[in-house]
Amino acid sequence: MEDYNGKKRIAVKQFADAMEIRLQEKDQEKGEEGWLDCDNDFLIACINEKLEDLEYMLSHNVKGNAQSDCVDIANFAMMLFDKLCRR
Repeated sequence: MEDYNGKKRIAVKQFADAMEIRLQEKDQEKGEEGWLDCDNDFLIACINEKLEDLEYMLSHNVKGNAQSDCVDIANFAMMLFDKLCRR
């Protein structure tokens, strides 16, 4: 992969790696592209649910795994993006 204007975006790579790890954890259960069988409204509902969880944790200083929720939100958005690209 080429650098963007000679700069590596380490945060983007780390986030993408975390997304891939989470997807691989679910491959056994859902398949490698299991989201293709999901309704778009379902994916949007999943994004909204995770956003609510994340907002609650952050606004109430609740100890939880906010990073994991961020990764889940991004993965659901990627799934929706992928489905829209395949139209």
